[in-house]
Amino acid sequence: MTTAVHATNPCLHAIVIGAGPEGLACAEVLGLRLERVTLIERHDIPDHGAPGDTACPARPAAALRRVLDAPRVVVRPGLEVVALVLCPDRVRGVAVRPRRGGAREPVTILADLVVDATGWRHDRLVGLPDGLVVVAGPGDGGAVDGQVGRDQVASRAVVTASALGRCLDHHLARRAGLCGFSAVAQRAVAGAPHDLPVPVPTPAP
Repeated sequence: MTTAVHATNPCLHAIVIGAGPEGLACAEVLGLRLERVTLIERHDIPDHGAPGDTACPARPAAALRRVLDAPRVVVRPGLEVVALVLCPDRVRGVAVRPRRGGAREPVTILADLVVDATGWRHDRLVGLPDGLVVVAGPGDGGAVDGQVGRDQVASRAVVTASALGRCLDHHLARRAGLCGFSAVAQRAVAGAPHDLPVPVPTPAP
């Protein structure tokens, strides 16, 4: 489902969907480079990474604290994205509604860039519309067992977000807006080295 809208946003604003490790890393990186970043998470988020995050036990508490404290990042928990907003042939934001509280009319949040970090695996042979970057590494969306597995996910998230940040630096050094950025960024993110070595625990002395 998509919703058409004809409007412009005068400042550079990015939306990141999903507050898992990759969503947090991307929100942090984008928040250092853009005027505004909105992080949308369908689950509740414990304040400042407090213990007991049952919705996403693999969510790194330190990364969550950094994002919650970032001055340019606004975290919007309890919202689910129901549609992409197109204007006219590029993504210009998302339509959201509260996850709880009964059916409500979706509300549109406009943006110059939308980063989908929910773990959705798109067919890489199918082109994505301008303005949309899908961040999904191997194994995304599944359960993560053990500290080693969580460390791998966190490391992969940092690598992916770093690739996105470098690509954005290169783009903003040459252009004022984000038109045409997402295709280059998608290639950079897809080419990030996701097969990271498994950390070996250090034996106790």
